[in-house]
Amino acid sequence: MFKPNLQHFQYGNRWGAEIGNARFMLTPDAEKKDQEGKEPVRQLTAQVWRGPFGYELAEIRNTCRFPLDQDGIESAFAWVEAEAEAINREPPLPYEEMVAEFRRLKQR
Repeated sequence: MFKPNLQHFQYGNRWGAEIGNARFMLTPDAEKKDQEGKEPVRQLTAQVWRGPFGYELAEIRNTCRFPLDQDGIESAFAWVEAEAEAINREPPLPYEEMVAEFRRLKQR
């Protein structure tokens, strides 16, 4: 799977993709000051959900935050892959249930 580099997130871009039936989004948070109010701190928020629907209709299953640095990006992708493995063990939704779920989500 292609993984964007640190600079991609530092410019404020988010990244979404799928692994099997799992979907995920990585979003850099706005810059904040550390607890002492001195150093700027940025984080990367990772969210996962079960497909087939995109982010706009997603019911987020789990969220985790990571430091916005190279190690944080690596950790975020490792976390996403572990979450995707769990989601992909679930049986796929039958077509009729998927259509009903789509209609339900569209009405929110």
